[in-house]
Amino acid sequence: MNHEELDRVLRLVTKSEEIYQKIGRNNSFDFYDTCIINEREVIKATIPQNLNDYPNHNELQTMFMRKNSRFCTTPRHIHDWIEINYMYDGSCIETIGDTPFELKKGQAILIDKDMPHEIGYLGENDILYSIMIHPDYLNLSFFNRISKGSVMTEFFVNAMNQEKEHNSFVFFRSEDNKKLPFYMAELACELMDPSDYSSDIIDSLFTLVLYELIDAYNLYNQEEDKSLNTSSLASILKYIERNYKICTLDSIAHHFGLNTSYLSTLFKTKLNMNYIDLIQKQRFHAAIILLENTDRSIADIAHEVGYENINFFYRKFKEIYRCSPKEYRQNKRNR
Repeated sequence: MNHEELDRVLRLVTKSEEIYQKIGRNNSFDFYDTCIINEREVIKATIPQNLNDYPNHNELQTMFMRKNSRFCTTPRHIHDWIEINYMYDGSCIETIGDTPFELKKGQAILIDKDMPHEIGYLGENDILYSIMIHPDYLNLSFFNRISKGSVMTEFFVNAMNQEKEHNSFVFFRSEDNKKLPFYMAELACELMDPSDYSSDIIDSLFTLVLYELIDAYNLYNQEEDKSLNTSSLASILKYIERNYKICTLDSIAHHFGLNTSYLSTLFKTKLNMNYIDLIQKQRFHAAIILLENTDRSIADIAHEVGYENINFFYRKFKEIYRCSPKEYRQNKRNR
């Protein structure tokens, strides 16, 4: 499937949409299991709701794609899959919890499992599709890949994997991102019409999608920080990424006009890491980039990322990656 074929399929009127066009959609709770959340009745949706519309779905898959039905609204509901809603064309109102958002073309919302949400009326040219992700995908294979990234990536992994309480979402104002529409279309094509090595391709495309969403989130929050003169956790972490070689807890607190004790508590409560853990994570992130992409000596790399004690660098590296820096470089280059 190519992008032109995807566009045709997304705009094609499904059997369900034909019915909704003619007689509307019955959003009564009588035909669904329901529960009460915050004193409001909510549908407990099954995945997928309409197998006839999604013939490629396999119950053993950990990710699949579905188009949201047009010519109707989608009532307030929950499900036990994580969801990325992407506005392919047009616009709609989506309410997450009790907060309404106008979702415009190119924007996306990441919704955690068991988070109540509803979708307003979708007209003929309002194309909204969802990437449905089983929690096991993020907790296992995906987390193992993405957790090797920067402290900013760690922030988003934590945001998406709240083990204590699943009631979160992230709204991405990604309409100006140039790469996201391409990656989202490629991912949708692969999910709808799997090719050879589909699983690996889907993993790679989903990682690219997430990084573009993170980039859009960072860019928007940087602009907000400038206009509002506020200091979000995201901007603090971005500052650490740029200045990890020279910054201290005191210097970061001074830069953002915060109390040092407050900043330390913020790292602990939001990221479950202290300042030293954050700096170490960023240093080793920089180290593995140098290991993978240069021929610089291990000692040179250790000094470059801020470690004067080479033995300490070797010991901590082996604790984290279960191999020596030399073995890590060889393993990467032999793949």
